[in-house]
Formats: sequence, structure tokens, C-alpha cells
Amino acid sequence: MHWRDDIRGAFAVGDPVPLSWAVRESNPELKQAIDGFLKRSYRGLFYNVVYERYFKDPKQSRKHVEQRIEANGVLSPYDEIVKRHAQTHNFDWRLIVAMMYQESHFDPDARSYAGAVGLLQVLPRTGRQMGFNDVKPAESNIAAGVKYLSWLRDRFPEDLPVADRMWFALASFNAGHEHVRDARRLAEQQGWDANRWFGSVERAMLLLSRTQYAREARHGYCRGSEPVNYVREISARYGAYREALNGESGPVANSRRTRKYAGTPDPTISKPYSDSSGVDKALAQATPSEASK
Repeated sequence: MHWRDDIRGAFAVGDPVPLSWAVRESNPELKQAIDGFLKRSYRGLFYNVVYERYFKDPKQSRKHVEQRIEANGVLSPYDEIVKRHAQTHNFDWRLIVAMMYQESHFDPDARSYAGAVGLLQVLPRTGRQMGFNDVKPAESNIAAGVKYLSWLRDRFPEDLPVADRMWFALASFNAGHEHVRDARRLAEQQGWDANRWFGSVERAMLLLSRTQYAREARHGYCRGSEPVNYVREISARYGAYREALNGESGPVANSRRTRKYAGTPDPTISKPYSDSSGVDKALAQATPSEASK
């Protein structure tokens, strides 16, 4: 078994048994719909990709095991440190943990080819700009990373929807806020909403990897798929963390600058990659009293 290394298969319980779907004889339309679905989907591209991902690829299986949440609600070995610094800068601590997993898989010794180090993959020069001379220790790495994320959030207008301002900040952490600003300008040129990340600015970000658009951008080429996937992965994981912790709510940003949005969900707000998580709704509905826990 790929997904559990503490369970061993001993013997087969029985021979393989074919599965069938049964429908009422009086409902031929349902049978026709099911037959059509099976014909389209069974062993098709999506089927094979998902099957390989969850049942055949041991690396992906281990990844899902790593992301499991402990029964006591612990998300990472660094939850308490994250909570302190997230509260200081008005972030939901679970979002920072989701970001940390994306950056380092909770490995404090992680190092990128570009020289970024630690749990939040902070560049030493960025750490110094944030007031930290050594960003290798977990505490200072988290403090510097969260402070830098707050600085990036402040690069975007305060009147943006709370959730989208956060997604812009995360994309900036990955690709640089100059490229995100280019993408917002390009989105507007394309007739898309420059104030929405999902389905709008993220589309423009992808275009920045094409020569015809990159040459017109103020800051040039950007490998747009990286920040797009980065934000999608974090938003999906953040939503899963919220669901796993019994829907515990908490703001991504609840400072005075964003309190005007408290309790006013935007029905047009862009949906994250996993929109069943209610992530955007949680961010938009965050109230000042919901301090990071």
C-alpha cells in the first residue's frame, strides 16, 4: 500500500467482484445519463490522471499522508510560533501554515537554488530588510516571512476585497509584486477585472510568460504558472485546514484598514481553486473580534 507505510497486505479477502449501478426500470433517463457519464469518463484522461495520482504514484501518496492533520488539531510543529506572528500582522495563522507547507514542507533546513532558506523560504537580504540578520532559525524565519507578507499586502490598494488583496500578496511573495502589478494592468487591458485574482488576474499572469505580452510589461517576462499554482495550492490547503478544524474561523486581515469589509460577503468574489472550502467567504466575513487563535 502506497498511502500507509504501517499497514501490510497479508492475503486477499476474496476474488475481485464487478460493480454495477442499478436504477429503476421506470427511469430510463437516469440510466441513459449514467451510461453517458461512464462512456465519457471511465478510463478517460481525467480518470487516468486521478487514478495515477492517488493510487499509483507513491510520491503523491506520501504527500497526502504528510498533509494529514493530527487529531488534536495541530497543523505543524510550528503552530504556536505562527500564531504569535500571524496575530501581530493580522493574518489567519492557518493561512500562514498552509503557505509554510507550500514553501518548505515544514523543513526548517530547506534551501532553494536562489538562496532562500527556512520554513518560509526567506532570502537573507529580504530578512535584513525586515530587520532580521539571521533568518535560519525557525522563529526569526517565520517572523521575517510574515512581516514581509504584510509588507507585500500593503503594496496593494486598501479598497480591494480582503480575499483578493491576500491572494495578490501571496502571488507577490512567489513572483514579486512588480509582476503582479503588471498582471493587474494586463487584466484591465484584456477587459478582465483587475481587482479579482481567481479567473481574472491569474489569467493575465499566465499571459506574461508569452513573449508578445512580456515585451509590453513594465517588468518583463514572468513564469506565470508558478504564482498561479502557488496561490491555488495554498488557497485549497487553507480551505482544508479550516474544514478540518471544525470550521474554526479567523481573518486573513482584520486590521482597521480592512474592517469596512467585515460581515459583508461579496457575491461576486472570485472563487479559489477549491471553492467548496468557502475560503473567500471566510476572508470577506472576518470580523475584528475574530483574533487569530
